[in-house]
Amino acid sequence: MSDNTLDNVLQGISTDLLAKTLRERLVLENNPVWPYEVFLLFAALGILPCVDAFPMRVRNGKPEIGFIMRNTGYYKGHWWDVGGRMNAGESFSEALTRHVRETLGVGFRLWPDQSWNSPAYIGQYGPRAFSLARDDNENAGHEPSKWCIAPTWLIELESEKFVFGSTVHGGQEATELRWFTLSDLPYGKLGYCGDETVKACARWILYKEPLLY
Repeated sequence: MSDNTLDNVLQGISTDLLAKTLRERLVLENNPVWPYEVFLLFAALGILPCVDAFPMRVRNGKPEIGFIMRNTGYYKGHWWDVGGRMNAGESFSEALTRHVRETLGVGFRLWPDQSWNSPAYIGQYGPRAFSLARDDNENAGHEPSKWCIAPTWLIELESEKFVFGSTVHGGQEATELRWFTLSDLPYGKLGYCGDETVKACARWILYKEPLLY
């Protein structure tokens, strides 16, 4: 599908609407997998279903968020979360387990009060991300080559003995994982212009109140 065709489609079906619809389906139906017809719709529109996660820990009574230093792609040299695209038929947990093991070489569990059908945030990203924002409440990040919608969880890693591995597509995705307190998050140095995603996750940590999208 060409950019022009996709732009025309998104005039009637914005990523904002798709993100909100996905959250409603997940929460109301207690559904731990991507609804199949939604996956097919995204594929037809050229929008990639993705899964993302920020590692979490507590040190000296303060929560800290882990960021990987990206080593591949357009945002090489920027801080970002762990994750990537889903394969058809994968559940959220299967896809995220695959990405975390490929990137960090460890397992994980969901952070307390998180659940697979209620992520902390649903991020949306596109080549002309800020043109996707159609109202004051919609926030979009920047992915230069594609449109993505990514439920984003908080996770607790089983180990900090990382093995920064290569993805199935080749290339070492991360070279470092660094922990930041909520008062020292690396805004302005994030990949994908993802400040709004990080702000939403920080809000969830503080108030346990996920945003609608």
